[in-house]
Amino acid sequence: MSLSNSQEYRSTTAYGNVDPEIWHTLRYSFDRPSEIQPTLFLKHLLQYDVADLKWKACKYRCPERFKEAYLSSTTAPDRFAALTRIIDDAHIRARKFVRAALKKRAQAEKKDTVESRMSWTDIVNSDDICVIDMSRAEFMKGSSRPSVQAEQAALERKRKKDQADSEQSKRLRQSTTDDHATDSTVVDDKAEEKTDTPDKTNPDAEDTAAVQEKVTFEKAMSLLLRGVKRRLYYTQARRRYIVTLMVTGSKIQLGCFDRSAITVTEPIDIFKNPKMFVLVVVALFAGDRRHFGYEPHISLPTELAPHGLLRLPASRALDEEGNPLVEDAVFLISDEAISIEHMIVGRATVVLPVERCCPDIPTTITTPSPLVAKIGWPFACREDEARLICDVRKKVDPRWAAHIPRVECTLDIDNSEELGLLPHYLWKEQWNRVDRPALRFLVVERLEHINDVRSLEEFKSVFLDIVRFHRVAYLKASIIQGDLNTSNLMLKRDADGRAIGVLNDWDMAQHIDDRSKESKSAFGGGTAAFMALDLLRDTKRHQMYRHDLESFIWILIWSVFHLELGPEGTVPGAGAGDHGKPIVNWDADGFNMMWYSKVALLMNGPDVASWKVQEAFKPLHEQWVMPLFKMLKMAHEVQSKRPKRHWFGPLQFTDHMNEETLGGHMTYEKFMEAIGEDPSLPDL
Repeated sequence: MSLSNSQEYRSTTAYGNVDPEIWHTLRYSFDRPSEIQPTLFLKHLLQYDVADLKWKACKYRCPERFKEAYLSSTTAPDRFAALTRIIDDAHIRARKFVRAALKKRAQAEKKDTVESRMSWTDIVNSDDICVIDMSRAEFMKGSSRPSVQAEQAALERKRKKDQADSEQSKRLRQSTTDDHATDSTVVDDKAEEKTDTPDKTNPDAEDTAAVQEKVTFEKAMSLLLRGVKRRLYYTQARRRYIVTLMVTGSKIQLGCFDRSAITVTEPIDIFKNPKMFVLVVVALFAGDRRHFGYEPHISLPTELAPHGLLRLPASRALDEEGNPLVEDAVFLISDEAISIEHMIVGRATVVLPVERCCPDIPTTITTPSPLVAKIGWPFACREDEARLICDVRKKVDPRWAAHIPRVECTLDIDNSEELGLLPHYLWKEQWNRVDRPALRFLVVERLEHINDVRSLEEFKSVFLDIVRFHRVAYLKASIIQGDLNTSNLMLKRDADGRAIGVLNDWDMAQHIDDRSKESKSAFGGGTAAFMALDLLRDTKRHQMYRHDLESFIWILIWSVFHLELGPEGTVPGAGAGDHGKPIVNWDADGFNMMWYSKVALLMNGPDVASWKVQEAFKPLHEQWVMPLFKMLKMAHEVQSKRPKRHWFGPLQFTDHMNEETLGGHMTYEKFMEAIGEDPSLPDL
């Protein structure tokens, strides 16, 4: 699950408008939070060992006045102020351990000093950690001083407490001389306790309170998910994970939201478990940017590099041929991100515009053409995209190499310790283990999107280039792209301005087995709007060439409705998609809903000739879309009528039809024949 359906990016500080459905969706999925012991969390994520804290030399207990102010606070700012006092007090008592940890890290990193924080407010205001009050469903971020009303309320509570203590002392003095008075006092005290104790005999009241507490918790979790998602979105690949602190009454929980999972610690009571609380405080104050998830390969903004520098070390990075770099590759990030996948758990690919520059002088550009840096979190078990591109370029004829991106350099990090992520084997529930992610940097030449075509003829030329090259890569390198969608169809222009189609994004590509003509590993996902029906229905099956061929058809169907052709030299306007009623719900939630939407179009939808497509695409609709749609419809009818049987594993067919071509109904030659184009491939 990616948690990427919501388009809400704005800040939310209270739960009035927060939809708890976000949390419902998560907690019933495989991506729901997993628990871990606090000591393991601190040791493996914040790199602080419990053995470094000499508890006998730091016997801390929260002062009563701080405890009372915290428990009696009624608003999130007041509770944050009270919590800040407690944390800062614990930090002051244990600061020698913080200094020792900072000194140890400075020596390990060969630095004079490591940045330290003076107060809890400094940590929170720097956005290093996200703090939320779970019992009120509000983010805790405000002034470190309590409000005037809170101070007055605290004084009034203290006056009443002193008065009550005085009256109790007076009664006790009277009880030593009068037994009857003693009995009467005890009875009165019991009666007072009885009136103050909530009525536990009323089950309806208890149920109502429990339901309200559950609703508040769900809204708080939904708010937290939105806050974390927003922070990851706006950092644009500059954070690997977000550390959170969830406060529920006197208990706290640390959390880590990374690209592979959500992990939270067991609850820690601030007042009943002071040792663990102090350990958390010391670990947080001793942490630096790396421990809070900041990307070490991207520098902080400077005057010469306002968006920072991307540095790929020569010790790990490779060039386009897969050879180690001679020196560090330094790139100036020239602008905001071009593309961002807005999600918490998942690949979360970010594309940054970069230019290779001199390491010492960022303004000295050393590459003649602009580049992009693609940063994402695919599964480590997936083959590196750079290696796949290199493999294709080596095996195809040089004339075809222009149709695949040119790689500048790449960096692949798949070690959990090097990434700074929590190992999944530490989770209490081992059934929920997920595949280990890898962080991959890929710097390639910058391309134009297919939206930037200047005419219908140019669109057709670019599309045919990509279809033909896709076939060449399959025949010569035994590789299919695996995730064809409108975002992957790109172009570049030669010296004469002619558009050349380029097939981009090979991170989901797979090798094809020469005997079975299927991918060597099971299908791993894709863009539902353009996926083949077989893959939408059975996501565990292996991919074949005809599945990508079907994706090309769905891309064309989408284009005639939603892709706008602007005048020559201009970018298409923002009104794309408003020219006719969509025939397919392209935003259907989930693979099953998308399958039903597409099948409904094939079996019961309007006649293809009656589609109200864009005026500029009417020739393409008549020449390409109509014959290809009829071919796809015939192939689906054949597939739906095949005898099949269901086992506990994947769907199996009992006939002997050729799966590679679906009995000859879905082939490259038939595809090109339908659109009236020559299927021959020069220099194959």
